[in-house]
Amino acid sequence: MSYYAQHVLIWDDMSLEEEQIHRTFADTLGGTPREWHERLNGSSDQWKKHQAEMAVISRKFPNVTFTLTIDGEDENDLRREYHQNGMVHAVEGEIFFPGFDPDRLVPPQDY
Repeated sequence: MSYYAQHVLIWDDMSLEEEQIHRTFADTLGGTPREWHERLNGSSDQWKKHQAEMAVISRKFPNVTFTLTIDGEDENDLRREYHQNGMVHAVEGEIFFPGFDPDRLVPPQDY
C-alpha cells in the first residue's frame, strides 16, 4: 500500500540558503535541487526513507537543527521530527481545544 505525505523542512541556521540545502540533498541522495525543493516544500509524495536520509544530511551540518513537518494522508496524521547531527527526535501532533469560556460567547455568524 502506498502512503503519501507532505513534507516541509526548515532549519535554524539562517546563513544557510535554501538552494544550498537542496543542492546538498541532490548531491548526496540523488535527484535534482528542483526535485528536492518540491519535496521539502509541501508537495505530496512518498519519502519512505526520510529518517535515514535526514540523518545523512544532518551529519553534513552538525550544528544545525532541521525541523521536518509531515502531514500524512490519513486524518490527524501530523508529525514533526527534529534532526541534528544524525539523530532524530520525533513527536506526534496533538489537537488541542481550549475549554469553554462564557466571556467569549458572541452572536452566531454564518460562514
